[in-house]
Amino acid sequence: MLQLYTEQEMLSRLAEMFEKERIKQNITQKELSSRAGIPLPTYRAFLKNGTLSAKNMFKLLFVLQLDEKGENLVKERALKTLEDIRVNVSQQDRKRVRK
Repeated sequence: MLQLYTEQEMLSRLAEMFEKERIKQNITQKELSSRAGIPLPTYRAFLKNGTLSAKNMFKLLFVLQLDEKGENLVKERALKTLEDIRVNVSQQDRKRVRK
């Protein structure tokens, strides 16, 4: 089933995932932010309003040992149809988009 989320909903779900995993691993917010090299107020601001850089997100994923979720974000899309393969081949090695 296709589910569509707003940017804020995705960030809220991400914060929820981090908090659940942090608690599961019995780590305080202070410990987590320290291990990730992120100021505690930055982590708390993320939990409150969803503001977090991609760099800090990957730091948290690594510290919480959720690396596979981060890898899914940067994994290349699987080619499923012949049309996908044609489009992929035609767009290989492109460096810019011109309109």
